[in-house]
Amino acid sequence: MSRKFTIVAALVIVAATVAGGVRSRASRRYAASAKAVSAEKYEADKIEVDYGEAISTVEERYVGEIDYEKATQAAIQGMLFTLDPHSMYFPANEFKKLKEDQSSSFYGIGVQILRHEDGVYVTSVVDKTPASRAGLRYGDRIVEVDGRDARDWSSEEVSKNVRGDRLKPVMIKVERAGEEVAVDFKIIRDAVPLPSIRNAFMINAATGYVGLVGGFQHTTDDELHGSIADLKNWACGR
Repeated sequence: MSRKFTIVAALVIVAATVAGGVRSRASRRYAASAKAVSAEKYEADKIEVDYGEAISTVEERYVGEIDYEKATQAAIQGMLFTLDPHSMYFPANEFKKLKEDQSSSFYGIGVQILRHEDGVYVTSVVDKTPASRAGLRYGDRIVEVDGRDARDWSSEEVSKNVRGDRLKPVMIKVERAGEEVAVDFKIIRDAVPLPSIRNAFMINAATGYVGLVGGFQHTTDDELHGSIADLKNWACGR
């Protein structure tokens, strides 16, 4: 046997040993990974079974009607709350509204509303919006939306129904102090701004006030820098 053959054979044996070790470690990792996936699937299946049993128990023993959607949403929210208090679940309609609010504009009429004991009232009208151009006022009680009785609606229901596609009309009937009969409005929906900063002014020569009361949105940073710059310019120009 030549020396060259002996060296080559040794290298082949070493390479095979290394390859075997790598393959063995990879196999162990795969087996561990498969075991972890299997354990996770077992836990997921167990949770599904537990939830099914809970629903079955409620169906058998609860005397009233079951709102399955609300029960499921509450279960999801409870699960997320065990993670941390900042994890929240948003149903599709609430998530859509959240995205509209964060985009700093939406398509609607431009009013703020609030539910009182006898109905939903306009609490403010955003300037230069469809509602302000149509003539809605503070204190108007919304009694109909598109011909449907809205006197028993929540403020969320009214808001949902007055929002819609841009340039699409919505018919609103309101009761107004001083008017003997309800007043009808045909309002064309359009973009309604939702600025983070609603007002900014100088309190005195050295102190400014910026009212960041509209929540944090993707325009908040630009609005804040712009308001501070305007106040600085005003203070320097005095």
